[in-house]
Amino acid sequence: MYVLLSILLGDIMRKSVVDSSTLISLAKIDLLSILTKLRENLLAPPIVKNETVIRGADYHGSAGIEGLFKKNVIKIIDVPMELRNNVAVQYGLKKEDAEVLALAIEEGVTELLVNDVKLSKRAETAGFEIISAFDLLYESLLVGVLDYDRYSSAFDTLVRGGEISSKLALFYKLMGLEVEK
Repeated sequence: MYVLLSILLGDIMRKSVVDSSTLISLAKIDLLSILTKLRENLLAPPIVKNETVIRGADYHGSAGIEGLFKKNVIKIIDVPMELRNNVAVQYGLKKEDAEVLALAIEEGVTELLVNDVKLSKRAETAGFEIISAFDLLYESLLVGVLDYDRYSSAFDTLVRGGEISSKLALFYKLMGLEVEK
């Protein structure tokens, strides 16, 4: 109930650090646009742009992701190397994931938009709120950004594409997060 109230009362416009995994998932279902409707302060370390735009130029939707960086919808912020290295060691993360978590720590951000399981688990144990691509879809449905048909289609595409496991999809359905029309 609190989540729904906070969404409806406008608590959705908060500062968030976004990981490449979430951007790639949203790009695959052509829904990068929901980011700008749900969050206004998106931050990312340089590695996220590198993974999604430079090395990820062949991904479906990489041009859309690049547009978010060019329009400064997602602000690139450098992370001190020493902090990144310390986070990598402390949380047992590879440098790319450590850079995302280090940025959140450096900027005092409490919300991470991430699908990566290991990063999610480590960040959650450190007290961060984890929001996956599915969570963003569900939030979009709740606040009227997406209608049910578009939400359902995107959800199914994420499951078929392996972005959400079939076991996790079943869990969401059992928890009532797969909303009926």
